[in-house]
Amino acid sequence: MASSICTKLRASFKRETDPVSRMFLISQYGTYSSTCTALIACVACAVSTASPAFAEEAADASVTAAARTLAVEGVKLAQAERCGEAIDKLQRAEQLHHSPIVLARLGECLIEQGRLVEGMECLHGVSREPLPEKPSEAMREAYASSKSLLEATRDKVATLTIAIDAAPDAEPSVTVDGSAIPTALVGVGRPTDPGEHVIQASAPGYLTTTRKLSLGRGEEQSVVLALVMDPAAARPQWNAREEAPANGADDPTRAGSLQPSAAGSAQTSAGSRLLPAYIAWAAGAVALGIGVGFGAAAISDKNRLQERCPQRMCAAEQGHLFETARSDARISTLGFLTAIAAGAVGTVLFLALDSGAGSERAPATRARVGLGRAELSLRF
Repeated sequence: MASSICTKLRASFKRETDPVSRMFLISQYGTYSSTCTALIACVACAVSTASPAFAEEAADASVTAAARTLAVEGVKLAQAERCGEAIDKLQRAEQLHHSPIVLARLGECLIEQGRLVEGMECLHGVSREPLPEKPSEAMREAYASSKSLLEATRDKVATLTIAIDAAPDAEPSVTVDGSAIPTALVGVGRPTDPGEHVIQASAPGYLTTTRKLSLGRGEEQSVVLALVMDPAAARPQWNAREEAPANGADDPTRAGSLQPSAAGSAQTSAGSRLLPAYIAWAAGAVALGIGVGFGAAAISDKNRLQERCPQRMCAAEQGHLFETARSDARISTLGFLTAIAAGAVGTVLFLALDSGAGSERAPATRARVGLGRAELSLRF
């Protein structure tokens, strides 16, 4: 029995030059042997048939030996259907010394554990390598099983598209299950393992957004993560000279510490700075609408009075209509005056704030509107 195994192993060793693959053959044939003698005979055959070229190619004998041991242990665990334990050893063996046989078995275990994308990449690595001229039987089986498993797994991989809704100047970063996703994959379909996933998106100055989802086998799903500004990061910078009276401006050290940085010296955006002018114009528009509405009502009341009171002589019962017309006229007049005043205030604010954006202190304005008069004061 030992002689037969040794004969087969010797023939395979003549075709196989990779040291890790040779050790894989030893472990495989040793598994089929029912006695320790056969395994010892196989090892003896392996040692006796090791070529001098292999010794010259091995840059570090200890690394090669460690890779060989890890590969054998990993393959044995995989054969015992303990892929969860085998993956680590097979990965370490592959990192130390590449072997298509080990890589194929690693891909099979990863797929069995639900890590389809990683497993398929391992199998792709095997299939992309050209088959040696005289491959061993184990090598042929590794290539054939890699190809068939690739075809069977391809349709099970899900596709996830992650999009980010944020300002154009934001610099978002995305992670899936704690692993960073390259920016180039944001907005495009990404092969993903089926199952539960946690997606996080973040950016400087924005709150972190988290989304949990479940993907089925072969499912295509899209998710949009909206980034919201962080209120703490959006607080305005205050000028030290504005804060000095309340915080002790006599202390030069404290005053200097309150000065904003050069990069953050811009106080507000143009839209925020001109907000008072926009509010004044909006108030003027509302007042104008009130003036037009009550003016139309006053004219309507006047026409009704002219119909009911010929020669401007009205009966006592028409008195309420007269009072209503007079009240509508007063409100209309007040509305028009307020609209004019608000429009003027808004214009002055717009010109003053827009031209004074670079000054140290913005102008102060005060407007008063009363019946029949409007007052506006501006302090620079």
